[in-house]
Amino acid sequence: MRSSRRAPTEPTAAPLAGGLRVDVALDRLCLMKTRSQAAKACSLGHVLVNGEPARASKEVKVGDRLRYQDRLSRHEEEVLILHLPERAVAKAEARDCYERISRRLLDDPEGAVDRTPETREEAQGETT
Repeated sequence: MRSSRRAPTEPTAAPLAGGLRVDVALDRLCLMKTRSQAAKACSLGHVLVNGEPARASKEVKVGDRLRYQDRLSRHEEEVLILHLPERAVAKAEARDCYERISRRLLDDPEGAVDRTPETREEAQGETT
């Protein structure tokens, strides 16, 4: 009978030497819920890699910039890839694999960048 315990493994966010398909990268970095959702976003033209429209099969590497729209096309976010995990990782661990460059509301006519909670508090403090 086999033991149900698994052997210790290396950290799950170990960087890959090569690249990943853009749909796989969006899924593993927890930027989209599923790989099929990421592939659909690519086919609709909602994903850009280094400023160019990307097919789901396009390879991304560390240092590439991904710009994508969320599932409902309400926000557009741009991130810089710092690490590409070998397999799916927890959302908290995935946040260490990229750096958010910008996030904006798509229906905002001025294209204002969304504010993080810390920035909102700072902005409220400045207006009073």
